[in-house]
Amino acid sequence: MSGFKLLEKFIKKYGSKAMVEFDGKQTETYGVIIPIKNRKLTFDISAEEIGTLYEKVAEYIGLPVDGDILKPHSHIRVGETFYEVVRSEKIMISSKIFYIWAVVRQKEEE
Repeated sequence: MSGFKLLEKFIKKYGSKAMVEFDGKQTETYGVIIPIKNRKLTFDISAEEIGTLYEKVAEYIGLPVDGDILKPHSHIRVGETFYEVVRSEKIMISSKIFYIWAVVRQKEEE
C-alpha cells in the first residue's frame, strides 16, 4: 500500500469529516484536529493571554482538497465546531500533495 493510501485510510478511520469553506466554495474532506497544549509555536495570531490562546488553537492534518482553498481565513467545520485557518501548508512528495497541515483557531458558532 502506498504512503498516500495509508495516510488516507488512517485519516478516514481516526479523523472526522470536515467541511472546508473559502470564497463561497465548500469542499468536503477528512481531517484530524490536534489540540496544541504547552507547546511553543511561532505564528501570526492576535495577542491574547497565553492560557486562552492554547485553549482555542489546534493543528489540523487533512486530506488534500480540490483547488487551493485552504488559505488563511478559510473556515473548517468538524462536526459542530468551527475553526478559522491561521496558517496552512501543503506537504508535498514529489509534485503530489501528501496532506494539508494547518494551525486553526476555534471560533464561536456561526
